[in-house]
Amino acid sequence: MIRRVSSLLIMLLLPGVMLRSQAATVAEYAFTGDMAVTRVSLDGGVTAIGEGAYAGTGVVTAIIPQGVTEIGAFAFADCRLLVKAEIPEGVTVLRAGLFRGCTALREVSLPSTIERVEGGVFAATALVDVDLSRCRALRSIGERCFAGCEALGSVKLPEGVTSIGNSAFFGCTALKEIIYPESLRRIGDCALACTSGISVMSLPPSLGYIGSNAMEGMNSLSGIDATWLNAVPQLGDDVWYGLPQPDIWLSVSPQLRDGFLASPQWSDFNISGGTVSTSFPVIADRSVKSVAVYRVSEIEIIVTTFNDGSRRVDKILKTK
Repeated sequence: MIRRVSSLLIMLLLPGVMLRSQAATVAEYAFTGDMAVTRVSLDGGVTAIGEGAYAGTGVVTAIIPQGVTEIGAFAFADCRLLVKAEIPEGVTVLRAGLFRGCTALREVSLPSTIERVEGGVFAATALVDVDLSRCRALRSIGERCFAGCEALGSVKLPEGVTSIGNSAFFGCTALKEIIYPESLRRIGDCALACTSGISVMSLPPSLGYIGSNAMEGMNSLSGIDATWLNAVPQLGDDVWYGLPQPDIWLSVSPQLRDGFLASPQWSDFNISGGTVSTSFPVIADRSVKSVAVYRVSEIEIIVTTFNDGSRRVDKILKTK
């Protein structure tokens, strides 16, 4: 069992600047609310940081050293001066609310060993880009994990992730790109609600369920590429509530076209049975720069231009 120590056993080296622990664990809520604490320094014997240990402090950088393998829930929550954090290799779980409310946090370095990201970990932070692609053991993104991250522009998820939790990206108004893995099976309720910067999205092959109001408020959405889907995903209630679905194109495989046309909510889109690519696009191909739609007689041509300069042309025979 990991030893816990009280804050009385934490030795202050530089008043208001640096703290060093000589015990195995920084105690739960050891420095909560102490704005004089501006930096964390731990010796080689520390393996764990307790729940809420530095919550609401004046910490500006949270550089966690190698050897620490457990960081408690809300350990750095509401550290409003925190701008940078580094989590070492060996940490497997990002506990609930770890950096929640760190409104100045723009940069975070995460280890490849992460297996689980719990609820609200980065909610209401100032993160701009999140790359989880190295975290190959990660299987799920917790509820409200990135909710309210208004500066978040892009997210890369690793292959192996099967679910995105309820409200995971709710209110990420600057989000323009999210890289879904082929393994993704479930998008939770309100998961992408009010991500008003996304214009085009591609759905991965194994996606089987999209939750209620999951994409409500995606006001810039102009098209959905569903040609890689293996089956028509089941839907919760009001997935695209308030969106002008007849004006949004939905490209599907010819084999699934009738299924989409017969499915409530899906059938409200401008559905076309497009050509089918041999594989789900790689990350470089998923970085969409622009989409243009042209009509030549009864043929609709969709030209997708990617940030790497490549283009994809889908020719669709309009039968409606």
